[in-house]
Amino acid sequence: MREKRGQHRKIVEIMDKPVKTEIEQIAFYQQCLSRFDQAAKNTGIVHRYYSIAGTHVCLCFAGEAMIPYMTPALEHLRIPEMSNPDMTIHVWDTFSTKIEMPPPPCEWADFTDRGDIWGFNSKRIKTAFHWSEYSVNVMDMLSNSGVYWVKNPKALPYWVYSSPFRSMIQWWMEKNNCQLLHAAAVGTENGAVLITGKGGVGKSTTAISSINAGLFYLSDDYVIVKKGSDPKVYSLYSTAKLNMEDMPKFPTLQKFAGQVVEEDQEKAVLFLYPELKNQLKREMPLKAILTPKIIEQKNSEILQTSFWPVQRAMSFTTMSQLPGVGSHTHQYISALTKQLPCYTIGLGRDLNEIPKVIANLLAHPENFTFQNIETNQHVEYPLISIVMPVFNGERFINEAIENILNQNYPAIEIIIIDDGSTDNSKTVIDELPVDVRYFHQPNAGPGAARNRGIRDVSGDYIAFLDVDDLWPEKNLEMLMNHLQQNPKLDIVRGYAQLLNVDDDGKAIYIGNPQESFPDYIGAGLYRKSVFSTVGLYDPELRFGEDGDWFNRAQEINTNIKRLDEVTLYVRRHDKNMTEGKSLVELNMLKVFKKKLERTRNQKPLESATPSKNTNISNPLISVIIPVYNGAAFLADAISSVLNQHHNPLEIIVVDDGSTDKTAEVVQMMADNIKYIFQENKGVAAARNKGLEMARGTYIAFLDADDVWGESKLARQIELLNENTTIGGVIGSTYQIPLSMELEQAFSESVEKGMFMMCLGGSLFRKSVFKKVGNFDEEMFSAEDIDWFFRARESKLHILIHKDVVLYFRLHGKNISNDKKKVNFYLLKAYKKSISRRKKSGKNQTIKFPKLDNVDEVMKFWQSND
Repeated sequence: MREKRGQHRKIVEIMDKPVKTEIEQIAFYQQCLSRFDQAAKNTGIVHRYYSIAGTHVCLCFAGEAMIPYMTPALEHLRIPEMSNPDMTIHVWDTFSTKIEMPPPPCEWADFTDRGDIWGFNSKRIKTAFHWSEYSVNVMDMLSNSGVYWVKNPKALPYWVYSSPFRSMIQWWMEKNNCQLLHAAAVGTENGAVLITGKGGVGKSTTAISSINAGLFYLSDDYVIVKKGSDPKVYSLYSTAKLNMEDMPKFPTLQKFAGQVVEEDQEKAVLFLYPELKNQLKREMPLKAILTPKIIEQKNSEILQTSFWPVQRAMSFTTMSQLPGVGSHTHQYISALTKQLPCYTIGLGRDLNEIPKVIANLLAHPENFTFQNIETNQHVEYPLISIVMPVFNGERFINEAIENILNQNYPAIEIIIIDDGSTDNSKTVIDELPVDVRYFHQPNAGPGAARNRGIRDVSGDYIAFLDVDDLWPEKNLEMLMNHLQQNPKLDIVRGYAQLLNVDDDGKAIYIGNPQESFPDYIGAGLYRKSVFSTVGLYDPELRFGEDGDWFNRAQEINTNIKRLDEVTLYVRRHDKNMTEGKSLVELNMLKVFKKKLERTRNQKPLESATPSKNTNISNPLISVIIPVYNGAAFLADAISSVLNQHHNPLEIIVVDDGSTDKTAEVVQMMADNIKYIFQENKGVAAARNKGLEMARGTYIAFLDADDVWGESKLARQIELLNENTTIGGVIGSTYQIPLSMELEQAFSESVEKGMFMMCLGGSLFRKSVFKKVGNFDEEMFSAEDIDWFFRARESKLHILIHKDVVLYFRLHGKNISNDKKKVNFYLLKAYKKSISRRKKSGKNQTIKFPKLDNVDEVMKFWQSND
C-alpha cells in the first residue's frame, strides 16, 4: 500500500522548528471557536446527536450547508436531542457563513501529509490539517469540545462523505480507551471478525460480499474497537466503498450508490442506511482478526498465519492515515491483536463462498485451532519508523527493503521519500512485497527528503537508511536495547564500514570504521523528540547535512552514545552522491562555517588588527598554524582558535606546499585569516614563516590536526601577567583517538591530562624568539624539542601548569607514528645540544629527561649544568 500525497507541495523549510507553547495552541483553538460563534450568528445553529461507542456526541452546525455532506454516513447512530452530551464538535464552512478561518500560527511547510502539524505537540489541544479535504480540525481534550472547518463543502472529496470527522472521532475515542481502526468488520449471531490488510488485498470485497449475503455489517473501512477481557467492535459509518469496476458484481447493492462527485472518482460510496438497517449493528463482540489474501482457486478458506504480519498490517493501515497516532496507538493495536486469534482468509474466485467461510469460523472456532508458530508474540517492541530517501535508486531499492525485513524487528514503519527520481524507482516501489508509506517530492536533496519523512513518522524512534546502504544483522534490536536501557539517551550510534562489491558479489571492506566519516546518519537510532530540540536537517545543504546536524546536536549537549560497533555498511559505487565531489561541492566547508557563525552569534569576535590602545592585559596573540595536507582536520583546529575566550587574535596559516584542499578550507573559515603558501620545506620552515609575519606580542602554535580548549589562551595570558619574569607557559595535553567526539574529550579531560613537551600547549612572549632564535630548518621532525633544548640553554624561564589546554588527535597520519624518523631527529637534537655544550665548555655528560614526565622536565629545566 502506498500513500501518494503532497506531490504539489513546494518544499520550503526552516531547520529549527520551534514547538508551539501550550498557551499558543489554546489561543488558536479559542480563535477557531470564536470564528464559529461569528459564523453561527450569520446562519443560526443546528444540532445533531449521535451515540458513538457508548458516548453521546453532538454535532453543532453553523447553518445547514454542511449537514447533507457530513451526516448521512452517521445516520444509523443518530439519537434524539439531549442535554449535556459527552462531546461537541462545532462545524462550519466559509462558503455559506462568509466567515474565514483564522490564519494558521505556523508555516506551510509545517503541515504533513497525514494531517499532523509540526510543532503542535499539546496533549490537551489536538490539531490537524488535512490537505485532501482542506479541513482544519482542532479539539480541546479538557472541555471535550472541538471545531471542524472547511472552506467549501461542495469541494470535498468523496471519501469525506463516506467517513466524516474521522480525526476528531479518533481523538475522542482515545480518551475513552477505544481506538479507531482502518479495518472492516462483519459478523453473525456468534460475534464479529475484524478484517485488516493493505489496499487491494480484498478487505472491502470481503466485507461487501458478507453484507450482500445477509451477514451483520459494521464497516468496510473504519471501525472503533475496545480492548479488554471481552474485546468489542463498534460501528461508526453506515457506508461502504467499492471500486467502480466491481459494481456489476453486486447488482443488489448498486441502488445504494451515492452521487458521483468527481470526474475521475475511483470508488462508489454506498449508503446502506436505512434500507439495510437490520444488518447494521452498532456493536458486537470481537472473536477473531482476519487478513485477506487472494488465492488461485474457486473456494475460499481459513489459513494459518503468524501474529506479527497481522499486527503490522493493522498498525500500518491505521497509523498511516490518522493524525496524532504514535507509540500509544501501536501499543493499543498490539494489545488487541494479542487478545484474539489471527488468521489469513484465502479469497477464492467465488465471492459467494467468502461469507460462508466467515460464518463457519464464527460458528465453529474449535475447528480452526492451529499450532502456535510465534515465538516472540508477547514481547513488546517499540515502533521504529524507518525513513529512506531515494533518488534514482532503482537498482538498490529491493535489496534495501530486504535488508530492513531481515532485521527481524517486527514493529517497523517504512517511509520512502522519492526525491524527484527520473529512473524507474517509482515502478520498483509500487511492486514491493511490503507495506510502505510513499511520498514524492521535487528534487530537493537528502536533507529535505529526510525532513519530509521525520514530519510524517508514527513511531517514537527513527532510523534512517539510504537506499544504497545496508545494516548488519539484528542492528535495530541492538540499538533499541541501548536506548531502552538508558532513557536519558537521545541517540545511540556506531561506526560505518565502507565496502565495495566485486564482480562476484563479494563485499570487500575499505579502511578502518573508526577512521571513516563519523557522522553517517544511518549508523544510529534516534528518539523522535531529539528533532524537536536540535531541529531538522538543513535543506540548503545537499551534502554535509549530516555533519551539520550533529554539530548542532553537540552544541546543545544532546545525549549521544557512541558504540564500538559497526552499525552501517556504506557501499561505494559510481552512483554515490559524493563521488568525485570537491570539499566545496560537498559543503564540508560550509558546514564548518555555519558552526562558526552560530558560535560568533553567541560570542562576537574582535578584529585581529591591533589597536594603539590595546590594554596590556588583553594583548594581541598571533596564532601560527603550520599545515601540510591537513584539510581533513584543519577546520576543527581553526574553529578551536576562533572559539577562544581571549581576543584579539591574529591567525596565520602557513601552507607548506599542500596538494589537498587546505586552501579551500582556509578560504571558507574566516575572512581575517592570513594564509601563506610556500613550497614544501618542512614544519620548522613553516613555523619560522609564521614568526616572520606575526605582529602580536605573544606567540602560540597549533598543529593542524590538534585543537585547543576554549579557555587555553585566556588562562595562559593570565599566568604570564601574574609571572612577569617567565618567557612562556606550557599546559597539559589530552590525547584523543580518532573515534572520540571532541565534546566527549572536553568533558572527560578535566582529570586525565598528561604533560607533553610540545608547542601546541604553549604560549610565549614574542621576545623570547630573539633570545632563543627561530626553529632549525634542518630538523624535519623534533624541531620543537630542539628549540626547547636551546631555550633551556638560554636560561629561559617557563612555567608548567596542569590545566588541559591541548587536545592531541591520534590518527594514522601523525608524524609521531614514523618512529624511525622521530628517533633519528630526536637523537640529532640531543647531539646538537651536546655539541653546543662542548663549545661553551660545559659538561658533555648529561641525562636528558623523559619528555612526558613533568617532574623530570622541570628538574632538567631548572638545573644549571
